[in-house]
Amino acid sequence: QRFTKYAEFVAKNLNGIVDEFCTINEPNTYTVLTYLVGEWVQQEKSWKTAKTVYKNLALCHIEAYKTIHKIIPNSKVGFALNVTRFIPLRKNNIFDRYGTFYRDRQFNIAVFEAFAFGKLIFPLGCSKKKGVFYDYTGINYYTTHVTKGKEELFPDTGEFNDLGWV
Repeated sequence: QRFTKYAEFVAKNLNGIVDEFCTINEPNTYTVLTYLVGEWVQQEKSWKTAKTVYKNLALCHIEAYKTIHKIIPNSKVGFALNVTRFIPLRKNNIFDRYGTFYRDRQFNIAVFEAFAFGKLIFPLGCSKKKGVFYDYTGINYYTTHVTKGKEELFPDTGEFNDLGWV
């Protein structure tokens, strides 16, 4: 409710000035680094809590999307995801391939489905498609991760970016 009121305030005060809005930037990065890795705000590491955070952020985006469009009907409202490429360390190893599938689904696909369509898919939950809640998607791409079973590794060879990541 607070985020919806905030979106309403912003849309009313920027109406006629701004017509493109990004409701939430990198919800997957925030959720993983806070509730699964514990690198950002120190919280108890919990997949159950992370799933709740994902769902709540998606609901915030959806309500903000609706609210902004009510106030500025021709606006473009979207969200930005940190999209990570996951590859198996050993392409013929079933555990590495499943780890790759699971991480891609958890970090990229399930979050996009929740924000874009209000649809919760494995591993976030199960629900039916509810609508379309985006006019664009921002893509932030920084690195590739390698999966070895349940482990997630950074590649140590390849072309490095300015952050020192492959």
